[in-house]
Amino acid sequence: MAKFWTDKTFLPYQKHKFKVQLELWYIQGFDQGQAAIDTQSIISKNKIHRVNIPPHFIRSVDLPKFSTSIENTAGTFSPSSNIQAEAGDFEDLTITFYMVDDLVSLIPSIFYAYYLDFGTGNSAPVPFLQKKSKLGAKFNSQFVSTSKISITMLNEASNRVVEYTHVLPLSYDLGDLDYGDSAIVEPTMTFSYNVTQAANGTGVTGTP
Repeated sequence: MAKFWTDKTFLPYQKHKFKVQLELWYIQGFDQGQAAIDTQSIISKNKIHRVNIPPHFIRSVDLPKFSTSIENTAGTFSPSSNIQAEAGDFEDLTITFYMVDDLVSLIPSIFYAYYLDFGTGNSAPVPFLQKKSKLGAKFNSQFVSTSKISITMLNEASNRVVEYTHVLPLSYDLGDLDYGDSAIVEPTMTFSYNVTQAANGTGVTGTP
């Protein structure tokens, strides 16, 4: 902390200096036009793979905010106070991409991989695929427990890694198209997570 005031060459972490590593799953050859999917074929033909999205395909990361509130549980006319914190609220993690290569099909294949039910037999409906469908879905706990997003904030002195584990995709947005706009299409994905860890240096686990 002191170097910021005493060393003119010291630089704080800057927004544009970061790297993201995604350890997620996707379905190879997934077709959104299918009403049902042969889950046993996916397993037997080994169509579930780790996704490999290069870091330069990622435009930005909206790091989740944590907030809580306090409440005085003492009586209205009590001369003393009894203040306690309410349950905390962890916001979700959102990543914005550049629409390059096959991300238009890769992003949905990541999302649906986490909600396929591999215990329903040879053919199972794909949840959420039809707008009017009220079909619910259970997430695949094995995929969630083995998924991770690591964000490295780069600095000349030392890198800082924030790691989100037990990751579950909650939503995706393929962006919007406009004849009057020449900007790059920027799809997004939003993730829930269970554990956050931070570390110094190049590692991805540990404590500050």
